[in-house]
Amino acid sequence: MADLTGKHAIVTGATNGIGEVTALELAARGATVTVVSRSEDKCRRTAALIDRETGSEANYIQADLSSIDDTRRAAAAYRDRFERLDILVNNAGAGFTELKESVDGIELTQALNHLGYFVLTAGLLDLIKATAAAHPAWGARIVNVSSGAHRSGANWDDPLFEENYTPFAAYGQSKAFNIMFTYDLA
Repeated sequence: MADLTGKHAIVTGATNGIGEVTALELAARGATVTVVSRSEDKCRRTAALIDRETGSEANYIQADLSSIDDTRRAAAAYRDRFERLDILVNNAGAGFTELKESVDGIELTQALNHLGYFVLTAGLLDLIKATAAAHPAWGARIVNVSSGAHRSGANWDDPLFEENYTPFAAYGQSKAFNIMFTYDLA
């Protein structure tokens, strides 16, 4: 197990499931963890759980990652508090049974599952790069959580599903975009 003492990590969607387990594990290994989620109550609960289970003090930023402005605000809030970011885990996501739009008018699955990753990463990328340059032996990491649903590909003729929405196609496309984004970052 790698010792992450002194490292700083952000985990989105960390208030349950894979994100919560990831945040707990990073904190248990010594990282200072910042939880990002749309529910402030769930953020507080998860931060308290991390504190209790690991003895590490967790931080949180409440943000709706389906909103471009809120996601930019979350990146700025992190930058205001911390001077380094070693690990960014973009994990927040959901699937929706019916067509919904974000506050920005973007199909909600794409807004949350992909644009949230993109906007948050873009808002923190120079900090991640600076951390990697200052600590070349370890560098820095960006982890974009996806799923096998990416194999369904992208609907380039109707990427926002304005004409033919199906939940699985929207979810699969968002995960395909995650994979493409990850390749581009690499």
